[in-house]
Amino acid sequence: MDVKDTEAVHIDDVEGFDKILDPVVGSTRLINEFEVVLVPTPSNDPNDPLNLPVWQKYLILLIVGTYAATGNLMTSGMSAFLQTVEASYNYDPKVSDLVTWPAFFMGVGNLLSIPLSYAVGRRPIYLLSTILLAFGCLWCAKSKSLGSHIAGRDVMSIAAGTAEALYPVIVQEIFYLHERGKVVAAYSALQTLGTAALIIASPYIASNPSLGWRWWYGIFGCVSGLVTVLSFIFVKETKYDRPLEALNGEGILQPIIHYFLADMAPWSGTPQWSRAIACCKEMSEVFFFPNVLWLILLSDCYCGRCPNSVRLVQRFDDEMVEPKPEYRLLALIIPTVAILISTIIYGKTAQNPEDWTWAGIAVTLNFEYFGFVGIVVSSFVYCMDAYPQRVGAALVLICSCRGFIGFGISYGAISFVDKAGYEGGFNICAGIV
Repeated sequence: MDVKDTEAVHIDDVEGFDKILDPVVGSTRLINEFEVVLVPTPSNDPNDPLNLPVWQKYLILLIVGTYAATGNLMTSGMSAFLQTVEASYNYDPKVSDLVTWPAFFMGVGNLLSIPLSYAVGRRPIYLLSTILLAFGCLWCAKSKSLGSHIAGRDVMSIAAGTAEALYPVIVQEIFYLHERGKVVAAYSALQTLGTAALIIASPYIASNPSLGWRWWYGIFGCVSGLVTVLSFIFVKETKYDRPLEALNGEGILQPIIHYFLADMAPWSGTPQWSRAIACCKEMSEVFFFPNVLWLILLSDCYCGRCPNSVRLVQRFDDEMVEPKPEYRLLALIIPTVAILISTIIYGKTAQNPEDWTWAGIAVTLNFEYFGFVGIVVSSFVYCMDAYPQRVGAALVLICSCRGFIGFGISYGAISFVDKAGYEGGFNICAGIV
């Protein structure tokens, strides 16, 4: 194809895209005459995040995944050595706030990060959150009182929630439609495997006389600082104004302008606060979409993590000729059944331990984690495919509501079980699922 002035180029002039596709409705034909149609269609602009080198895309995935795993560890990992922390505070009952309130503030981080990222860009919000996580770790390590410790963990949890909400948006903006399923599965595997491994190591660090729980914060605060440096160098801005036609696989040409220093700047462009307001409006609308509301409630029925469940999503081919977003929902069947059965068995084992073996607790708990992460991964990919123009609003609702509902469940779980018993309480949970 001859080089032409981009201002005079029409869609008919772009090779391979002579057929106008239907408007964006959440499903797109990915195979056209035995060739993969790249959706969204990349432009010829080097600033387009879709044009990033493949190595940099996966490096971004690795860096953000490491950050998310560290954030999850810092918010939930303390449960593994809470007794050690309780002893250092003379068994003050308010120590439980160290592990209950972080879920709530992760939800706050979800709600704040996405609208702000639409206004000022993904990169500045992400970089700020990495700095905030490292600062929160230092705060907790140096805290002089329980109240200060709780406040530091709350700040840290806001930063951790930011990563959870931003990563699906970043994935959507640097990978093509046919790649997203396996990429989200790989990211979730990295996040959950990393978190699980670090949680196993955490009690050994906290119980070590020469280290203690304060150095637990110190070590992973250093990890967060390293992630901040790597993010500053390699995680470029992924916010990009892409025409509607690109989401349908139609060819796009744009002027080629690229500045290397612009990639290194913490932020770029002028803040567009109207987009933050529009995002909040979309969130209020998407919340009442029956399918999104159903996914929110389904993923919130059980809050946890498990690395094995991400394999389930990979059973469904990302390169089907004409995929529908609804195909992603097929991956919900096995995780939902796993949670349902495991919840019932767990309640019966806890109520009557003399009639059941230890596997009734250990195995079922792992299956519940398996089911939860399978539901979350499938929900993310479904929303990315079904609502490409409202993906931020849909995903932030799933993440933030999980934090708020998880906080409410954990805060009232003990009194609920005391009244209903283990079997009755978990049977009710199974009924809700």
